[in-house]
Order: sequence, then structure tokens, then C-alpha cells
Amino acid sequence: MGAKNEFEAAWLDERAEYFAGVHSDILKLKFQGVFNGKNIAIVGSWNNAGEINQILLNLGLKLTHIADNNPKKQNVSRLGIVSQSVESLKDVENLIILVLNNYFWKELQFQLSSLGFVEGKEFYIIYGGDRFRRNSLRSESIKITDEVWNKYKKCVKLGYQSYIEIREKYGGLPIWLMHQPSLGDLYIFSMFLPHAMGVDSVKECECVLVVTKNSVKKLANIIGFKYIELITFEKAYSNWLALMRLAGDKFNIHNAVYHGLNNIFQTLVHYSDVSFRDSFTKYVFQFEKEVTPVYPQFPKRREHVLEQFKKYGLIPGKTVLISPYAGHFIATITDKEWRYLINSLKDKGYTVCTNCGNAEERPLPGTQAPFIELSDCIEFVETAGYFIGVRSGFCDLVCMANCQKIVIYETGAPAASIAYFGFKSMGIGENITEIINDCIHTDEMIDNILEMF
Repeated sequence: MGAKNEFEAAWLDERAEYFAGVHSDILKLKFQGVFNGKNIAIVGSWNNAGEINQILLNLGLKLTHIADNNPKKQNVSRLGIVSQSVESLKDVENLIILVLNNYFWKELQFQLSSLGFVEGKEFYIIYGGDRFRRNSLRSESIKITDEVWNKYKKCVKLGYQSYIEIREKYGGLPIWLMHQPSLGDLYIFSMFLPHAMGVDSVKECECVLVVTKNSVKKLANIIGFKYIELITFEKAYSNWLALMRLAGDKFNIHNAVYHGLNNIFQTLVHYSDVSFRDSFTKYVFQFEKEVTPVYPQFPKRREHVLEQFKKYGLIPGKTVLISPYAGHFIATITDKEWRYLINSLKDKGYTVCTNCGNAEERPLPGTQAPFIELSDCIEFVETAGYFIGVRSGFCDLVCMANCQKIVIYETGAPAASIAYFGFKSMGIGENITEIINDCIHTDEMIDNILEMF
């Protein structure tokens, strides 16, 4: 695998393997006739419900119920399904329950058995393949085996060696580890780093930023970081975080995001009113008082952008850039619904284009897909005049752009939660209209958007 592919896709490999295993596990149950004439519920898969739903659809199956033990995740729409408590599944007839392999799968297994559901007949544990099954079963034991401990020590050693190389290369400057391969995480982290380091801008920050993806490194360069190191997500997650968990207080390394080392802030996300901004100001940087964001500055290449508009037949000031994709979130908006929005905008005299971040992201029906450099994203949307985006890191990058911006959130979707990721709740950005898609009244939502044009 080439270097670019290694750094662009390595962090997705394990997720891809897991979902391929989930597909295989569910396919085996389908061949056994388990789902014939049955309703299907999932528990323990709130975050990955979109991916699981897509797997079921691909296999000709329909998800009918979503259940969770967290009261905040009950009686709300998730993928157009009103979620419920696990206990209430007792009242559903002809039901098959899929317990997705997660941190609480063992507790869910016990809970369902206590409620009278029979494992292997009325509910099934979906491990996601043999490797994840072995890891889950091994985690049941409190005792750490020699094999596991030796593997962990090897990871720590490799992390230490990598750390020493970077520390010596930059003369002992403080190191920030941005293992999360997300543009939005880096952007918001960069708003508050200058305050933490006692300077006025990112360009003045004397530190090393370690990232795990080419596009994140590119954005770091644009924002103004002077010292950037690129390592694979696997090395960051397995080796560097292992080193930091074991002896992080002994080294000049700082975690740039709220997750990875422990679940303290992640627990607050699900059980309190903290925001994504809080994850940086109150957890990563531990500011005692709120500070004013220092928005990163992007270069201006207006002539280049105007050439793109001319090439693709886009009208400056009357073009809508739609950004329908997100790295950790599959929006529940169909091609038919997008097509209706696009055709209606065209009828109103607008030209429409799609923001596609990679080769897998295809243009929406009837739209152009100009390649938008990260450095040009603000200039592009300002030249267009209008932006509609599913909540993603790209929305963070253009949050200060001088144009009309509409951001779509989705009820129940963690990666598109307006309470956590909302610009209003975070107190950042300007001229942003925030809209929630409950996945039940999506057509009405689109009509509401069209009324703004």
C-alpha cells in the first residue's frame, strides 16, 4: 500500500473489517431463516445504527425497532424510527433482537435473558467476525494474560521510540497528538490552542502537531502550524495512546481531543449538556474561564475559484454548494429527496454543485462536482453565495464564511447532534441556519429549506 493510501485509509480498516463481519454474521442468520416473518430490533448500536440499517437493507431486511437503556436515547427519532427502552421490547410480537458487539454487550445479554428473551432464538449477539468475537470473549476475563500484556508492552515500546524520534527532531518542543483523523476536530482545536500556549495565533505556537491523515496534515499547513508529523492512525491509536495511558505524565505529550485515553468526557457527552467546544476548552485545555475563539485564516485565491465557476458553468452569487457527506455519519436523506431539492433550486435560477471529498463520494444527481482545495473552501462558498451541508467537519471550516449557510442535523445521530455539535450551542460561526431532520418529515424539511431561497 502506498504512503498516501496508508495515511488516508488506515484508520478506516478496522471499521471496514468490523462491518464486513457484521454483514457476514447477519447473512448467516438470514440463511437460517431467523428473520422470516419477524420484526427486527437492534440494541447497543446507537452510534452505528446507520451502518447497521444499511447492512440490513442490503440484505433485503428491514429494521423496525431501536432500543437503548439511556433515557436520553428513548422516545426520539433515530433513522425515522422512534426509539424505546430495552424493557419495552417485551411488548413487541414476532421480534428478533440483534445485540451489537460493544462495551455493554455482556450486560445487554444478561438483561435480555432476565426479561425472558431466549438467546439463539429471540436474540443474537452480533460480534462482527471471529477476531472481534475473540476479543470480546477475552475481555470477559479480569485476568490479563501474558500474551495480552506482552503485546501491550510492545505497543508502549514502539510508541516510546516514535516519541523519542520526534522529540529529538524538534528539540523537546511540546507535542500535541491529533489521532482523530477529522478536519473539524483540528479546526476547533486550533481556535483555542493559541490561548493555551499564550500567543495570538497558531503560527506563533511553538509545538509539534502529530496527525494521522494526509488531508488533516494539509489543513494544519493551511492553518499555520510550523511543525507537523504524519504517522498512521494504527501507530497513533495502538502505540502512542498506549504510551500515554501507561506513563503520559512523564512525557511532554498532550492529547488534542477528548477521547482515546479514557471515557470520562465521552460519558458526559451522553449524560449532560456539554458541547463539542467544551471538549476542548474545559477538557483538553482545562481553561478556568471561557476564551474568545481565534479563527484560523484561509488564503484568498479568488481568480482560481472564478476559473472553476466558469469551467463548471456555475453562477457567482447564485450557486448552492451542497455538502451531503460526513466521515462518521450517513445522512438519512435519499437520492429522490436530494433530487427534489436540486431541481427546485434550479427552477429558482440557481446553479448547484456537490462537495465531494474523495473518489467514493459521488456528485448528487444533476450537479457538478468541482474539486475544492481545502485552502479554497471559504473563498468557494463565498463566491457561490449559498451553502447547504449535512453536519460534518467541512461545516466547521466554512462556519465564518460570508454567505448564507444552512446546516442539517439529524435527530438521534451522535455525529450530527445539534446539542453537542451545534454552532449556536458552541457559540462559534456566523450566519448559520441550523435545521433538524427527524427522518420522518424529511420532505417538509426540504420544503422549509426551499422557502429560504
